[in-house]
Amino acid sequence: IAGTTKLANLKTNLTSMELTLNVDVIAKLNALADQVEGARYNEQGMMIINA
Repeated sequence: IAGTTKLANLKTNLTSMELTLNVDVIAKLNALADQVEGARYNEQGMMIINA
């Protein structure tokens, strides 16, 4: 995760690089992501992000 400020979090993040997901798990995650609808931010929030 970008911006990690705690050593314990950095260690956890680095350990996650060793994780291997099989094809079935990836397919399930993709299917769940496809179900997400709507904007993450409102119009004002998007203006800040795109500034």
